[in-house]
Amino acid sequence: MRPPNNWLSMTGKKAWVYDSTRKAFYYAAFLPFQSDLNYYNPEVKAEMLDIARF
Repeated sequence: MRPPNNWLSMTGKKAWVYDSTRKAFYYAAFLPFQSDLNYYNPEVKAEMLDIARF
């Protein structure tokens, strides 16, 4: 499998990390073990709004 594109993370390394459990890539803009949140997912967006309101 190949990553969706050739984007780099803020550290200058590849931004896409392959997860063998899910058999899919995830995007990590900063560190490989810290994946970015998917704000297109309404559940993620609602949870983060709840956290901000708290």
